[in-house]
Amino acid sequence: RQIGRLKVRGVVEFAFNSARLSAASRKTLKELAREINSFDPILEVKIYGHTSNSGNPTWNRRLSQHRAE
Repeated sequence: RQIGRLKVRGVVEFAFNSARLSAASRKTLKELAREINSFDPILEVKIYGHTSNSGNPTWNRRLSQHRAE
């Protein structure tokens, strides 16, 4: 059952071909984490990481996983 949904307010950017976040993105995600932690109880949180569709598909799948983590 879905009670509410939060969306990132801003852009989450990574360094090219990397899972390293930009400083602005770290700030955006910290703000989102504070908002998530204000809910009680949290039953489920889904996080997705994406890459472009250029390059090696196997590498892109791994990079997407690292970005989600």
